[in-house]
Amino acid sequence: MRWKKGKRVVLGKGGVLFAGFLLLMFLEIQRYFTVIDPIITEYVQRLIPRFLDIPLSFFSLLGSSEVTSLILLFFAWLLYQRTKKLPLALLLFGFIFVFEIIGKLFVFHPGPPSIFFRYNLPFVFPTAYVRTDYSFPSGHVSRTIYLLVVGVFLAWRYLGNRQQKTAALALAILTAFIMAVSRIYLGEHWTSDVFGGVFLGASLGTISVAFF
Repeated sequence: MRWKKGKRVVLGKGGVLFAGFLLLMFLEIQRYFTVIDPIITEYVQRLIPRFLDIPLSFFSLLGSSEVTSLILLFFAWLLYQRTKKLPLALLLFGFIFVFEIIGKLFVFHPGPPSIFFRYNLPFVFPTAYVRTDYSFPSGHVSRTIYLLVVGVFLAWRYLGNRQQKTAALALAILTAFIMAVSRIYLGEHWTSDVFGGVFLGASLGTISVAFF
C-alpha cells in the first residue's frame, strides 16, 4: 500500500511537470516570449567571456542524441544487473524525440539568428545536420534533464552513504545548469526553449522513475 501511495505521488509530480511543459508550449504559440528571449540571450553572451566558447561547445555535445542514448543504455544495463529485469520505463526517453519533433515542426518559434551563434568546434554529430524551422523545446536540455533525474534516483537507491548521494545531486544540478546556460550562450536556443526542455525532460524522467 505504501509503495502504491508513493508511486501515485511521484506520478502526480511528473504530471504537474508535464502540465508545465504544455503551458510553456501554449505561451510559445501565443508568442509571449518574443521580446524577452533576445534580451536574455544578449545579456548571457555579454556576461560570459568568449574564451569559454570551446569548453561550452564541448559540454553541449553531451546533450546530443548520440551521447545521451549511450548513457541511457548504460542505465538500462545497470538496472538489469541489479534487478534482472529490463527497465521498460526507460522507453519513455523516446517520447522526448516525439514532443521535440512536434514542437519544432508545429510551434511557431524561430530559433536564434546566426548573429548569436557561438558554437566553435569543427565537429558535430550526425543528428546536428537535421534542421527544423522552429526551436521549441531544446532537445539537448530535455535529454540531459531526463538522464539526470534517472541518475539521481539511481544514486539515491544504490549509493552507500548520504555524502555520496548529496554529491551526486549537486553534480546533477551543476550539470543541468551548465547545459541550460550553454544552449543559450551558444545561440542554439532561446531561454524559453531551454525551460521547455527542462519541464519535458523532468516530467518524463519522473514518470519513468515511478515505474522502476
